[in-house]
Amino acid sequence: MEQSVEEMYKDALAVTRLQETLRWGAVGAPRRTRESWERASALISGLIPRIGMVNMETAGVLMKAWKATRESGDDIRALSACIDSVLLPVLKDALGVLYDRISFTVGNLEVRNAGFGFFSLKDLVENRCLHDPYDPMREAVEQARELYSEEMGCFHILGVGLGYLAWQVWEQSEHSVDIYIYEDDQIMLQLAYQVGVLSWIDREHLIVVEGQDAEKMLQRFLYTEDNSLHNHYVSDWKLRAYQDFPSGWLVDNLDFNERTGRDLAKRQKINLRVNSQRDSFSMDSFPKALSSPVSECVLVSAGPSLNDNLDFLRESVGKRTVMVVNTAIRKLEKEMIRPDAAILLDPNPVLKDHIEGIEIFTEDIPLVADLTASKEFLSLYRGKVFFLPRDGMTGEHRWDFGGTVASLGLDLAFFLGAKKIYLIGSDLAYPGGANYADGVSRQTAEGVDETVEVLSSDGSMVKTNLLYNCYRRILERQIASHPDVQVFNMSRHGAKIAGCGSWEEV
Repeated sequence: MEQSVEEMYKDALAVTRLQETLRWGAVGAPRRTRESWERASALISGLIPRIGMVNMETAGVLMKAWKATRESGDDIRALSACIDSVLLPVLKDALGVLYDRISFTVGNLEVRNAGFGFFSLKDLVENRCLHDPYDPMREAVEQARELYSEEMGCFHILGVGLGYLAWQVWEQSEHSVDIYIYEDDQIMLQLAYQVGVLSWIDREHLIVVEGQDAEKMLQRFLYTEDNSLHNHYVSDWKLRAYQDFPSGWLVDNLDFNERTGRDLAKRQKINLRVNSQRDSFSMDSFPKALSSPVSECVLVSAGPSLNDNLDFLRESVGKRTVMVVNTAIRKLEKEMIRPDAAILLDPNPVLKDHIEGIEIFTEDIPLVADLTASKEFLSLYRGKVFFLPRDGMTGEHRWDFGGTVASLGLDLAFFLGAKKIYLIGSDLAYPGGANYADGVSRQTAEGVDETVEVLSSDGSMVKTNLLYNCYRRILERQIASHPDVQVFNMSRHGAKIAGCGSWEEV
């Protein structure tokens, strides 16, 4: 890093240290608050004379705010209030006086700062920011707080950016975690060292995997997935860059599962504790709870093609094993179609809305659920509950699903030994502008912030969203791993699912 940038970054850390002080104060940790404040205070005291050489008035205002904050004594609430309302705004203005705003272009990347500190990147072709353009270090602090855990041994990052997240994770681990960076863009990597903070990580803790062959680099990144001590992060910018690579969908899947796991970890832990105490049955005995033949299974999801397949469903009752995901239970109750089993995966408490008021319908319908699934839904369910084993094995079957309850349903059909599987309502798109069938409990989908077009079952193009597209890839991987099983996609206009026969073949 050039000396002028190094100096600017060290000064900008005063802002980061003050923000850190506020966080410790908010959680009532007086010792850590005081320690963080002293670190910030030392940086500010060194700044004041240098700012005075440029602008005496600004230096005087900063000196006054700094002294007022120091006089707050041992009252961490008064300290935090003074930092937040007085010192931080003054310090940012002072740094803006000391350093000019800088912007330059390298290839397709614009490198710029907000006037008081750290640089950020913007992709000029995609017109997308790779960092918070105002305070990328604060963004990295928040990300690291979410991503770091004490159990972590290694942290793998696909996409270096300017190294802020890597350094913050290393900082929060008290320099104990090994940081692996995977980057095939040499310009990006060079910028991370020159105007980023990658050089702040000790070399013995930093492993940079460069990608002369991007596909091989992705495979090496994915190779670490099964180690429980290894955590992963994929920048959204890299997700887009690698979406068409052979391993791109695997990276997408890994990222989705890890993000979902982090977002739902607290709720899942609570559900696990509660659900473990309720009466339930082993998955070993689940096949005996089914009265219909299992050689053919019908998996009912809640997409709009459910409306088109009600006659097929009625015909299937008693002839095929009909399994319904939780979202579509209310629809089947309205149509007086009784499934052989139900499936539940999501830990969200609002799932109780799917059966509230129709609890009696669930009597004698066995339910397969993950132990972390919605305890609110399970508290209303009347049928027998079969929980998936925590070790992921039932006999010789290793449970293999991800992201969506339909994925669990598909794996359940494989577990039962089905030779033919019919997917109903797995549209994974917006055929006709709808994403759910009439009469199901939810009419909107999560993850609809960005739409893309994919090939439809009818050969045209249909709109979907990034989340549905991830689900589609998960199902395709599962289907490909069971080539001996025929899977039919009964959606006429939804997203085409590779490996499936069409409804016309049924």
